[in-house]
Formats: sequence, C-alpha cells, structure tokens
Amino acid sequence: MSNRLSRGEQGSILTEVLIALLLLALTALPLYSVMVVAERLERRSERFAQMLTLARQVMELKGTAMKADPGQADSRLPAGVAIPDGFRCQVTVQDAADPAGLPLKEVSVIVWDQANARPVEAGGGAETAPSEISAAETPSAAGSKCALAMLVALPDEAR
Repeated sequence: MSNRLSRGEQGSILTEVLIALLLLALTALPLYSVMVVAERLERRSERFAQMLTLARQVMELKGTAMKADPGQADSRLPAGVAIPDGFRCQVTVQDAADPAGLPLKEVSVIVWDQANARPVEAGGGAETAPSEISAAETPSAAGSKCALAMLVALPDEAR
C-alpha cells in the first residue's frame, strides 16, 4: 500500500484550502478596513481637539487683554500665542448688537486645519494641491474648522 494521495484526493484538499483562504479573506478584510477607518477618525478627532483648545486659548487671552487694555480691541492675535504648524487662526473684534445699551465687543475666533484644505479646481479642470491654493489661507477653504465667539464688556473708562 502506498501513502501517496490520488489526484482526486489532492484536488479535494486544494479545494478545501482555497475555500478556507476565501473565508479568511472575507472576514479579515472588512475587519482591517474597520480598523483603518477607526484610526483615521481618531486622528481627525485629535486634530479637532487641538483646534478647539487653541481657539479657547486665543479667546481667553484676547478677552483678558481687552479687559486690561481697551486698546487691544482689535483683530490681532493676543501676545504670547503661537499657532502650531498646519493651523491658521482668524480673530475678529467688532461692536456687538446689544439690546441693553451696553457697549460690548464681540470677539470671534476661527481656527482651521490648513492640512485638510479642500482642493480647488483650476481653470482647466485639474485639481491643485492644498499647498498651492492661496485660498487655503481663508477659513472658507478649510476642510475642518472650529469657531468660538464671546461678548466682552470693556472697563468703564473705555465706555
């Protein structure tokens, strides 16, 4: 008696191995894609948390500076704030519409992620890279952004 498998038995084993590999691929590939998507969402949420923290810091410093010195009621970044690479920040200070007749200033801060700027189509229909887009300097071209606003009552001598 020989221990050698016949062609029919070899074909059967090969078929079973191929079916096992197919089943493994059908279960492993969706799990892998879920892991990739989860990691991507985690990175995005980390960037948004950084944007929110930065916007809050800028707003608090600007409000404190305006209360200490009403001459700081302009749209410049407060002193001591460093904007990390990949982010842009816009500060706007304007008179608030106040129903009580109090002179209030509205401070709004918009922080956006320049790295996620949406590509803009050029005249010929070709897309340009985000680094080539001059509009990436504005929040309207940003892929993700964070906006905060608050009212600041200036000291009595500024009224």
